[in-house]
Amino acid sequence: MPYFLKVFFLFSILSALVSAKLCAGWSDAKVKKKSPVVSPKIVNSIKKIDIVSTSCLNFFKITKDIEATKIGDCFKGAGLSVQDIKDTLVYVNSIQEEDRVFIKSGKKFSDGRPWEYRLSMFWFLKSHFDIYKISGNKRSAKRKNVQLPEGKMKITKYAFFEIPISRNYSKSNNTAIYALPEWINPKTGKKKYRLRYTKQDIYNGVYGKWGRAKGKAKALGYATRKNFENVMLQGTFVGRFSNGTRQIFGPSGTNEIPFNSRIKVSKQKRYIYYSIKDGFYGYGKTKEDKIKVQTGVTFAGNVKQFGIGKLLLMTYKDPKLGIPKARLGIIADTGSAFVDNNFQLDFLLGAYSSKKGFYSAANQIPEYCEIFLLIKRKK
Repeated sequence: MPYFLKVFFLFSILSALVSAKLCAGWSDAKVKKKSPVVSPKIVNSIKKIDIVSTSCLNFFKITKDIEATKIGDCFKGAGLSVQDIKDTLVYVNSIQEEDRVFIKSGKKFSDGRPWEYRLSMFWFLKSHFDIYKISGNKRSAKRKNVQLPEGKMKITKYAFFEIPISRNYSKSNNTAIYALPEWINPKTGKKKYRLRYTKQDIYNGVYGKWGRAKGKAKALGYATRKNFENVMLQGTFVGRFSNGTRQIFGPSGTNEIPFNSRIKVSKQKRYIYYSIKDGFYGYGKTKEDKIKVQTGVTFAGNVKQFGIGKLLLMTYKDPKLGIPKARLGIIADTGSAFVDNNFQLDFLLGAYSSKKGFYSAANQIPEYCEIFLLIKRKK
């Protein structure tokens, strides 16, 4: 073989090896065993965190989504297994159950203080969990024009929004919240009505009293046009009736017209159909394996990179007071923003009736925080 061909083939092999190395780990988030330097005050309520941990355990048990049940790419070299994650979630459940009994019975700590949820106390976490620091990958961040500080992760925040609705049509609440039409064309098997009409067709009354598809879709409630447009951008929302009762609405399907970022929201043709939910749901490929999430204790992220069910501690300095604070949560959700994103997590703040309230709460958490993985310590 000519010398130049040997050089060419050798160069090709080396390039392939380097590329494989980059794909295999150089772009992953970094993980090492390390605790926070200072003891932060955990400020979020963890009263319902075991709802998320229980749902994650159910996900592991029934899902057929094999990729999501893996440990996560960034943890492959940390000596951790999926069983460690499951054991941690089981431990969370047992501690929460025990604490509820103690709180109800009036039990006190040795210093006379009323009993509290121990997962909200950093000394307890440090005594019963092994702690690993997760640092976002700066290369991954730079590719998306994010200047990531060393040793931190970018933290965005999301929420569910609450809007006033009514059970019947009114002058102000003149926009119907429709359930998914169930009629299927017997000849083609296609869901005819769901795919046929644009948002404008629906607003103009195609399912209404005088419409071409009268009665083919059920109205679950009514909202103002502006409020409904806003919540369709978010997906899940909370509807508040005039008597104060609340109902959770979640997407059940669309007319399959994609969102067009080049045109105004009011001109979009995409329409989302809703169903009434018994809670908020995060990751899951089927109705059965979707994870039930809770506001204030849920993170969303790149599932391939970080996996499902990780118990995380997010630490930061209070933007106003400068004192160390922390929030505890579980990775149980994802989103389109996390594709090829190994440096960011999204924290589910809460349910808000206005964007002003949401932004006020979001500003209490800095844009970049330190993230720690908690694993139940083995005896």
